[in-house]
Amino acid sequence: MAKKGGAGKGGPGKKALKKGKQGGGGKKGKVKSRGRSKAEKKAGGAKNGKGGSKGAGKGKGKAAAEKQGVKRKAEAIAEEVEEDGKKGKKTLTPKRQRRKEITKLYSELINPGRSEKADVIVKQILEILAERSGNLAEYCSKQLGARVVEACLKWGTRQQRRELLTSFKEHLPKMAQDRYGHQVVLKILLYSSRTSAERKPTEEEKKAQAQNLREILDRFSGKNLHATFYHRYGCKVINGIYYSDAVSAREKRRILHDIAIPQAVALKRPELPGSRPLRQVLKAEDLTKQQRQDVQQHLLEAAERAIDKELLGYDIVHLIFQALCEVASESQLTELAEKCMAGAPYLLSSKPGAEAVLRLLGVANAKQRKAFCRDLKGKFSALAQNSVDYVVMIRLATTVDDTVLLVKGMIAEFIKDLDDICFDKYGHKVLTWMLRPGDKHYFSPYECDCISLSAPTSLKAPETRQQELVRAVKPALRAVLLKK
Repeated sequence: MAKKGGAGKGGPGKKALKKGKQGGGGKKGKVKSRGRSKAEKKAGGAKNGKGGSKGAGKGKGKAAAEKQGVKRKAEAIAEEVEEDGKKGKKTLTPKRQRRKEITKLYSELINPGRSEKADVIVKQILEILAERSGNLAEYCSKQLGARVVEACLKWGTRQQRRELLTSFKEHLPKMAQDRYGHQVVLKILLYSSRTSAERKPTEEEKKAQAQNLREILDRFSGKNLHATFYHRYGCKVINGIYYSDAVSAREKRRILHDIAIPQAVALKRPELPGSRPLRQVLKAEDLTKQQRQDVQQHLLEAAERAIDKELLGYDIVHLIFQALCEVASESQLTELAEKCMAGAPYLLSSKPGAEAVLRLLGVANAKQRKAFCRDLKGKFSALAQNSVDYVVMIRLATTVDDTVLLVKGMIAEFIKDLDDICFDKYGHKVLTWMLRPGDKHYFSPYECDCISLSAPTSLKAPETRQQELVRAVKPALRAVLLKK
């Protein structure tokens, strides 16, 4: 038993011994031969009784291993203590210290149960930010910086807001094109012209607000306006300025004219920029043929650029499309439809956009109309009851030749919500047009003009299309009306 235990526990065993013999005079052979000699020694010790029993040999090995492990662990602890002694306590850099202080103050500022007044906390934040080496515009290009400055604009006093506007004034166009900075620009626009809702602003406050607004608008003109408008984030800022209550109608027209009318034409116009709406300028009788062509080409390029930059979700872009679709030729409309019909559902969020879609549906091909209907899947009932888009639903019913597609899509959704659509202010007009198309007793001149726009790509006879749609909707409509 001792012999077996010594060979099994103390050394590599018979297989290792055989391998050692086969190793020859190489490096591996030497290693194995050493292993063999140790095994032989241990085996010999077991035979002579020096090695003790199997348990005793194992105990000695464990004790040695534990002793060695303790030693190594102690050495590692000693090294760590030595390193800690060299490094000492970890200290924050001035930059991180400022960040920590600002974060703490920001948390206090946005807390409704704050212990100090809001303007006092804003003052402390601005003092810390003044110690930074860079300007505040760079600080706003980060998420934390943008949120801190937005909170300061919201909770700060009129003087503190003015101070922030003065520091940002030169950098507004650049900030408007930044991922986080554009939100700060919108907040500056909002809070620099705002007073408490509980009281009327004084004359002094009105003058200060007008001055703030003028300084903001002056930064968005000429090249800065164009660069900002055709930018993913910048267009959001221009859209916010255009639809702001604080901006006058004249300034809004000036912004739109700078974008929509080429400079060569604008300089030759007798009226001042912004004195007339864009659509009136485009329909003016004193425009020469060349000027009209230049304006059309400029609008087409602006629309194409907006499509490339994916800006169809902004209402100010819809005004460009509306103006273009009213003055464009059939070939230009066809070219535009090829490029923008994939994003046409975005145009339905505003009245100018919906009017542009009415004209685009007339020149779109069957494939484009089919894709448009698929994009609107699940939304037909809501659109039919919308004050702007119900006309688009009627236009679809009068231009799409594939009535099977309409019956499975639009009509099927109408039937599910027929109780609501029948008695809705706008929804009932969609159903009425299917039954009595063009009846002036039920439809206004505006509705008749919108729906009767030219549709050169619609090939099916209007009477046939109407009969097929009525056949699908009539039974369900009759059941609803009899029930009511």
